[in-house]
Amino acid sequence: MKRFAVFTVAVLSAMLLASCYVMTTRPTGTIQLNLGTASSRAIDGATADRARIYLYSWLSSTVYSLYPFAAGAEYYEAAYPGTATLSNIPAGWWKVLVSVGTDQADGSFSTDSYGASEVLHVAVGANTSTSINTTPSPFIDMVDVFGKNINSVICSPNNAGFLAASDSNNLYYIDYTDFDPLSGTLTGPLVDILGRVPVPSGYQVNSVGSSPDGYSVLVNTDNGIVTYDGKSFDTGFSKNLIVGGSPVNVLQSAGMVVTSPANRYTLLYTSGRGFGGLSASSWPPASTDWVSIDLSGTTAGPPVYQASMVTTGQGYGYIFLATRLGAFWTIPDLVDSQVTGHGDFGAMAHAFSSPDGATIQAIAVDPGGSVLYVGTPHGAYWTPITMAPRTPPSVSFGSWTKLDAASGDYIIEIQTFGEYVAFRSLYNLYVLDTVSHESVSYPFYAGLPGRLGSMSWTEPTNYGLFIGGSSGIVLLTDPYLPLGPQ
Repeated sequence: MKRFAVFTVAVLSAMLLASCYVMTTRPTGTIQLNLGTASSRAIDGATADRARIYLYSWLSSTVYSLYPFAAGAEYYEAAYPGTATLSNIPAGWWKVLVSVGTDQADGSFSTDSYGASEVLHVAVGANTSTSINTTPSPFIDMVDVFGKNINSVICSPNNAGFLAASDSNNLYYIDYTDFDPLSGTLTGPLVDILGRVPVPSGYQVNSVGSSPDGYSVLVNTDNGIVTYDGKSFDTGFSKNLIVGGSPVNVLQSAGMVVTSPANRYTLLYTSGRGFGGLSASSWPPASTDWVSIDLSGTTAGPPVYQASMVTTGQGYGYIFLATRLGAFWTIPDLVDSQVTGHGDFGAMAHAFSSPDGATIQAIAVDPGGSVLYVGTPHGAYWTPITMAPRTPPSVSFGSWTKLDAASGDYIIEIQTFGEYVAFRSLYNLYVLDTVSHESVSYPFYAGLPGRLGSMSWTEPTNYGLFIGGSSGIVLLTDPYLPLGPQ
């Protein structure tokens, strides 16, 4: 069975947000907004009664420059249905974005429907009127984690696996056997539904990943990696992961299994200084001989944006890395302490470039190992690849294809599974059907959960995409995925 894993480091969001607000002292006008009629869709028994209104300066369909309302808030909230008056708006070209839904008791917002105006010209001293029709949100809220600041979400690549998520102090966990991804409902008795499991004291959680065998959670913390098997934590798993006399602050991790030239379980991690991992003949490993690769002297900030690991049909493993130094492919031998030359990044990593010449900051390989997807500050692309059985290892690249829907957008994460590929930017989500090459896109105001943390596909028969963010987790599934051949 081909196995793959993709993980990403969210190092871009804070930097981008600081430059995505319009600050101006231009002469002003007014926008009069008709918010339409009441929605027929109810959320947990409550009919949508609030509207969050955003304004952005029209730069393009994908690049948002949001207007800061009072006290720097990025939205203006009004009663729904009804009208809203937006006063003292700087003269110029604007677009109005609306999320309709309900305020939750914990301060989060559940989106019922969403819509946008045409591009409006606000003239000095004038009143510009517009109406907005809304479309039902495609996202299902995971009500048990409403308002939680979710920094990561991962689905195990096994049928009998798990859904896990994290905030800075907690793990949220559920077995797949208790979850119906099509309805977003749970059938098994769990504490807090998506069960909250406090992480042992002394650990601050950065993210979660899946172990190479797919049956335990890798809890990535500021004090190494803690594993969780659904019953208990193992805080001693990474006790030997020490760099410079201190435990490694692990940002992300993931695992895979290779069967050629021998059975090896490989774990890869990223940190603020670089990346590393271990390789073992069994899992859990009998011993943890970690390999760490320090790239901190060559870059400012965490060196690795995203990594993707895949096992070929012949059982060989390959690793693809998007870093501040460029994009590279390599093999698991790089982090296998039993292999001569392990840890030699310069000798074992092979560079390649994006089709637009820009930095590759998101990367993923399809589960079959035949297509490579990349994201840059200018959009998303894919190319067929061929990974040769060793020896020697090699990767050949075909012609690149551009995802037109994401043209010009700043792509920062890609997740693949089966027929679908998800691309995330700071404000938009794109999903591509790899068979039909049809795609759909959803903006942030369609119901995405605040500032996005990460996303993960469900496994294996009922496709669905879990998306974590600063206000919880949502699920995207049929009928809101792109249609394949009919």
